[in-house]
Amino acid sequence: MTASIGLDYASTSLGFRNSGALSPGRLMLWDTAEGELVDLERGIPMAVGSTTTPTDMQARDVNGVTIAAAGGDIGRAANGQIRAAVSRDLEIIVREVATRTALSQAYVARRNEDADPERAWRVADATGDPARYHYVLLVDPVRASSEQVRFVTETGGSVGVNIVNTAQGDISVRVPTDTQASCAQSSGDRPICFINAEVLKVFLNANRNLDYEPVGYSRAALSDALRRK
Repeated sequence: MTASIGLDYASTSLGFRNSGALSPGRLMLWDTAEGELVDLERGIPMAVGSTTTPTDMQARDVNGVTIAAAGGDIGRAANGQIRAAVSRDLEIIVREVATRTALSQAYVARRNEDADPERAWRVADATGDPARYHYVLLVDPVRASSEQVRFVTETGGSVGVNIVNTAQGDISVRVPTDTQASCAQSSGDRPICFINAEVLKVFLNANRNLDYEPVGYSRAALSDALRRK
C-alpha cells in the first residue's frame, strides 16, 4: 500500500508552510469552534529588523499534515505511525534564507485610523467569547530561494519512507510532487516559504481600550484552518 502526505500549511519549527498568499501583517479572526479564519485586515505595517546574511535552514518537527492512501483506509494505527515518522524524520531545507523580524504589537495603531475598528475587527465576538475567538496575526516570515523536501534516514535523505504495520503490511509513504507551496513555485526571487503566527486573546483593559495577550493553541488545528481558508 502507498500513502502520500500533504504538506500545505503544515506546522514546522520554522513556522507554517506558506502554500498561498500569506504575508506578515495579515490579521484574521479564528473561530476555533468552527475551524474557520476570517480576514480582518491585510498589510498592517510591521516593523522590520535587519536582514541576515542568506543561509540554509531546516524546518523540522512537521505536524498538521494530511494523509491520503491508495487502496483504502490505512487505519488509525498506521495513520499515527505515518504522522510520527513525518514529525520525527521529515525535513524541509530552504536555501538562502533571509530572515526578517516583525513586531507583534505594530497593528495596534491601526485602530486609530479606522472609522469603526470595533466593527471591522469584530471586537464584540473576540471579547465576548475569548475561549472561542482568537486573533491570528501573521509575523516573522522566512524567505528562501528554493526548498528540498526529504525524509532523513540512517542512510541519508530520501523522498519516501516505509512504515511497517502488522495490520496493513508495509506502507510506502511518499512526498507529493504537486504542491502550492510558495518555495516550490519560486522563480528565483525569495518568496515567503514559512510564516509564523501570533495567536492572541482579545480583551478590554482597565481603560476600556482593546488589549491582547498570547494564548495557547493547537498548531495542527491552525494548519487545518489555513487549508480551509
